[in-house]
Amino acid sequence: MNKEISREYLFKEVEIVQNIILRLENMTLIVRMCSVTLITVALLFGLGYHHYFIAFALLFVFWVYDAHLSRLDKLYRTHYECLVNNRLHSMCSLNVKLEEKYRSELPNRFQVMFSKILVAFYGFLLIIIVCSILVDIFY
Repeated sequence: MNKEISREYLFKEVEIVQNIILRLENMTLIVRMCSVTLITVALLFGLGYHHYFIAFALLFVFWVYDAHLSRLDKLYRTHYECLVNNRLHSMCSLNVKLEEKYRSELPNRFQVMFSKILVAFYGFLLIIIVCSILVDIFY
């Protein structure tokens, strides 16, 4: 394969990875908006005390899913860096699963779940739920 075709493949591959990263960022934003909306709805329109359990369940589900999307985002950003830095020097195989390829460079799901940004965002939602419970108990 000549150098011009190889550059064309590189640019197309980099463009595809950039589109994947952009879609993952959009999905993360949508997950966060949905988590705020659904937790607020669960707290506002609940009857009795079971709506607090629903709010906690929603918080946990969205937190885990957001951590999964954030980890995928880190995975594709690492892959993007590898493509830009190494692709022209060596044409490595694309048959390898990305997770296996970059396992040593990525944090695990638990570490991503307790990253600063996710703890701040979902911790704030947790504080809102706890304050709502306290207001309901004492008033």
